[in-house]
Parts: sequence; structure tokens; C-alpha cells
Amino acid sequence: MVTEQRPGTDTQATDSADDGVHDAAQQMGVIVDGEPVDVESGTTVGELRDRAGVSEESVLTYRSEDGIEALTDDEVVSDVVEEGTALWAQPLSDGEVFGSS
Repeated sequence: MVTEQRPGTDTQATDSADDGVHDAAQQMGVIVDGEPVDVESGTTVGELRDRAGVSEESVLTYRSEDGIEALTDDEVVSDVVEEGTALWAQPLSDGEVFGSS
């Protein structure tokens, strides 16, 4: 950690780039069923689904260049979607990927 006295002040400034410690967790924002949700780095899709109040009997999906993609609960949100991505809950049913509610 590097600490320096700034001229004309009684406070010290700290350069945190050298100590490898981040003061706040990195966050990104996504949209879940039309509502903005902040997601911390490392948050899984299952944790996001729970936080957003989406039923365990639903899967979160998003539109990619290849079409509609379904996310699994153990995927890390920031690894699979970009900032601002719209995610939609789709109910699951027996024998079908997406059912009707």
C-alpha cells in the first residue's frame, strides 16, 4: 500500500492499485422481467433468480444473436450476459423446455 501526504491538506491519499484490495465489489445491472437488478461479481443465476423473486420452477432466458438462450442456476451472471441484458422468466413444465402458466 502506498500512502502519501498531499500538499496543503491534513489528509493522506491511498493508492489502492498497489495493494490488490478492492473497496467495493464490482457490480453490473441486468433487467429481470422488466425490473432493473444490480448483480455483484460472482452472483449465480440461481441467486439472481431467488433475489428477483422468480419461481424455482422457472428458468431465466435472454435473446442472443443465435436466438433464445436459457441460463442454468450454477452459471455466473457476469460470465454469460452483458451489462443491461434483459432476462425473462419462463415456466418449466413436464416434457417441455418452456411450459405455460
